[in-house]
Amino acid sequence: AKSKCSMAPKSHAARPARLRRCFTTLLFVSFYLCVGWLVCDAFWATVSLSTKPYRGRLHSGTPLTRATPRSVVTTNGTFHLEYHPSAWENEWFRLSKRLASGEESWREACEQLRAEEEFIERYLDVEQARQQWTPEQTKAFRWEHDKAISYFSVMDAQRNELYQVPVEPLVGALRHPRFPCYGTAKAPSNAEKNPSKNAKDWLITSFGFERIHTTGRALFFEVGGTGTYTGGEAGEGLQWFIERFDASGIRFDRVFAWEEKPQKHSQLFEGMPQPVLDSLSYYNVAPDATLDAQHNPWRTLKSVAKEEDFVVVKIDIDDPEDENSLVDQLLLDESLRNLIDEFFIEHHVRMHPLSGSKPWTKILSGTKYTIWDSYDMLQELRYDGIRAHSWI
Repeated sequence: AKSKCSMAPKSHAARPARLRRCFTTLLFVSFYLCVGWLVCDAFWATVSLSTKPYRGRLHSGTPLTRATPRSVVTTNGTFHLEYHPSAWENEWFRLSKRLASGEESWREACEQLRAEEEFIERYLDVEQARQQWTPEQTKAFRWEHDKAISYFSVMDAQRNELYQVPVEPLVGALRHPRFPCYGTAKAPSNAEKNPSKNAKDWLITSFGFERIHTTGRALFFEVGGTGTYTGGEAGEGLQWFIERFDASGIRFDRVFAWEEKPQKHSQLFEGMPQPVLDSLSYYNVAPDATLDAQHNPWRTLKSVAKEEDFVVVKIDIDDPEDENSLVDQLLLDESLRNLIDEFFIEHHVRMHPLSGSKPWTKILSGTKYTIWDSYDMLQELRYDGIRAHSWI
């Protein structure tokens, strides 16, 4: 009995020492694991930079906004472009940050949007009325005191003339201003069922007489198609762009399109007008976001487009990683931006009303971007003279 009692203190005394040794070992293992992870991460970052641009341009903190208006030299003289977001747009830009951080919910944001019905009506009325305006009426309008409408000011330096071109304000979910807060499904959680989800009558696009360059071609680049000319029930196919711009006095001389999913020619070309078919270059492959890759759409655009051309780009590829790589390349390449006049993108991000709906739920796991990044990207492109729109 005495020997058993004498052993007990030794066992208790050894326990703290063993715990200290275990704790020290865990610290060393954790340290080396962290070092190994950092080394691997740095290695792969170096490898990826050799083929792709900096990932996370939208959070780099480097402002793209020009301190002075963008100058465009044409055969008709020099023009200065400057973007002016409306007070309404600036308010929603600030709100998008709160939505992205979780400080505010979409239910609260919808309450605010429904309280702004006057702005919504004003904006939609302008879009409809604009279709009937003559060039003289369009250039006579002034928008600097309008709290709802954003616009570009265009200064013709040779003639010393200033005119203003309206564009839809960046507000709400960057779709129809009543989405997802109005209609039969008012709750943001039912955004997929909202009747205004696929509406396009809120987009304010260019007229032919508003083109600064008057001697170049009109080119359209569709990065991510729908497999049919019409685009199905949503009507988001090539047909909408062809008919919308044709009605505005802009007929595309060349059309370039990329689509990853295998397509049947009978479905793809059904209903396609002969002039569109004759101008079409269709690539039934995935657009490659690798810098300067064979099927990188920016490489193709830079090889065929000139600054005097009117260039429209649409990106909708349902792959946030490649989508944002292409956006990064655009934001980092001034020569590329100088070739593009109008830009459409369905930006798949978090904290958006559709983030919980298919197919967004399947593709968002690999992205850190939020709806504020969408606002930031579109506004920066506008500041750089590109008529940038959100797409459906």
